[in-house]
Amino acid sequence: MPVHLATADAALLSIADNWSADEVEQQVLDFKACPDVQQSGVSKAKEAFYKLLAETAVCFTNAEGGVIVLGVRDKAPTRSEAISGVDVRRFPLDEVVKAIFERTSPAVTVRPTVREPDGKTVYALEVPQGSSVCGTTQGVYKTRVGDRCMPLRGEQLRGLRTVRERYDWSAGDSGLTVEALSRAAMERAATLLRLNGHDELAAAAENDVSEFCKNTGLLTDGRLTRAAVLLFGTANALRDAIPEWGVNVQTRESPGSEARVLLRGTDRAPSLVALLDQLISLVGALSRVQTIRVGAQQVDLVDYPPDALREIFANAFAHRDWEQPGLVEIVHSPDELVVSSPGVFCRRSGLTAFCTTRPRPGTSSSP
Repeated sequence: MPVHLATADAALLSIADNWSADEVEQQVLDFKACPDVQQSGVSKAKEAFYKLLAETAVCFTNAEGGVIVLGVRDKAPTRSEAISGVDVRRFPLDEVVKAIFERTSPAVTVRPTVREPDGKTVYALEVPQGSSVCGTTQGVYKTRVGDRCMPLRGEQLRGLRTVRERYDWSAGDSGLTVEALSRAAMERAATLLRLNGHDELAAAAENDVSEFCKNTGLLTDGRLTRAAVLLFGTANALRDAIPEWGVNVQTRESPGSEARVLLRGTDRAPSLVALLDQLISLVGALSRVQTIRVGAQQVDLVDYPPDALREIFANAFAHRDWEQPGLVEIVHSPDELVVSSPGVFCRRSGLTAFCTTRPRPGTSSSP
C-alpha cells in the first residue's frame, strides 16, 4: 500500500468524539468535507469546491505529494458527525478526478480510492509529487508547508522551477562569441585543470579556446553560454551580459563592530576564475594562524584555509539565483565568515564543476 494512503487510513481510524482535523492533518494529508447544498445551488457550489480541490492538489504536487480525503469535516463533536461522507450522486468519483485534471496545469491526475468507514463513502485522492511546477488554470501556485497550503511567488517559484524543471540560467545563450573571453582567465583555467590532471582540457584552454568551450558545453552554435562569460569573460563582456556582476567584501574587528570595505560590487570585478583567487587572497590575508604542538610536531591552525574559502565562495556564485537582483555579500571577522547570495538555493548550475576546481593532494598553487 502506498505510504501516503496508509497515513490516510490510519487517520480515518483515529477519528473520535470532539474531532479536530487540525490535530491530524500534516504535510501529506488534508481533509475536505463536500458542500451540503440544495439542488438549486449544486452547480455553483461544485465549481467553488472543485476550484478548492485543484488548489489543494497543486499544493501537494509542488511538495512531497499527499492524500486529499473527501468526506470528513474539519471539526465535529462526534465521530459520526465528523465522517460526513460523500454524496456519490452529486459528486461521482470520476467527475471529481476529471475536475482536478481540468483545473490544473500541467494537469494533475490523482489516484482515487474509495473507503467506507462506518458504512459511509469517503474518497482518498492520492496526489503524486510533480516533476515540474504546477499551478491551477487560473494561475494559482501553492505548496504544502506543514499542514497548510502556502502561496508560491517570486524567488520561491523560480527556485522550485530550477529544481523541478532542471532550468539552468547559466546555460542560456549570452549572445557573445569566444572573442569575449579573457586570455588571462583561460590561462588560469588551464593551470587549475592541469593541477587536477585534466591535461587535454588544459592544452585546449591554452591553444584552442573554441574547442575547449565546445568540449565543456560552454559554446553552442558559435555563441557562448552565460556560464562561459561568468567564468572567463573580459570586463566588457561581463558588464554587457551580466547585469549585476560582482561581490561586496567587508571585514570587521568583531561581529558587531564597524565594517571596513575591501571590495565593492561596483568595482570592475574580473571573471569568476580570477575573482575567486582575488577573494581568497583578500580574506586569507586576514586569517589568524594558531600554532599547536602535536607530539613532536608543530601544527598550524588557520582560521579560514584557502581550500575551504574556495569551496565557500564558489558555492556562493554557482548556486545563487542569477535572475534575482543583488550581489554576493562576504562579511569577515575573526570569529565568523558570513557569505550570502541573492535568492533561494539553486542546485543546478553550469558553473559548479569549474568553480570548485582545486589542486589535488600533494600539489600546490597560488591562493
